[in-house]
Amino acid sequence: DEDNLLRINREIEILVSCVHPTIIKFYGFSKVSFNGTKKAVIFMELEKNGSLSKIIKKSQENRADSRYNNTKKQIILIGIAYGMTYLNKRRIIHRDLKPDNILLDDNFYPKISDFNLSKACKLGDSLQQSATPGSSGYAAPEVYDNCFSFKADVFSFGIIMYEILYNKYPFAEKIGDYKKPSKDDIKIEWDPSTKIGFKDLIEKCLKYDSRDRPSF
Repeated sequence: DEDNLLRINREIEILVSCVHPTIIKFYGFSKVSFNGTKKAVIFMELEKNGSLSKIIKKSQENRADSRYNNTKKQIILIGIAYGMTYLNKRRIIHRDLKPDNILLDDNFYPKISDFNLSKACKLGDSLQQSATPGSSGYAAPEVYDNCFSFKADVFSFGIIMYEILYNKYPFAEKIGDYKKPSKDDIKIEWDPSTKIGFKDLIEKCLKYDSRDRPSF
């Protein structure tokens, strides 16, 4: 349908135009699937370590690859931030940044993927949107008012950062569920041993008001 065609076209345009070490590599696409049905197929590079969400889950179960250490975790976070800086400079909002959409290569270097909900915003464009894209649990509070900005992706990054560092979701309950969270919903109970630098950065990324969040 028209909405899906628009999303597919947007995703392909972004993948074609964004060539960067932290962005998944695009090879081509087909308007029909392998069995001849009218379903688009996008060909991208294979990242053998799978998604970040899979790695976090393995780490929670003490089954993580021994190479997934503190250095790799910080490289992943720096890589995501670097990739998002690249996208934001091109005025692209991802709108669905989450561990499922971060893929890891053989060296555990991150590749940002899944631009199905992403949007390129020209200067002067309205940031009011007609839909509420994004994933429950990672979407910033303002997106529930159909308002998107580059700072919405920063909020999602704050949650990802916490999950990578501490192997758990930061809030008592999954926020959103397609209902706007309150300020109390996004409060974190910090362990006293938490490093002050990490705590400070995560809390800045998770500010309720998008204007108070840092840029990538």
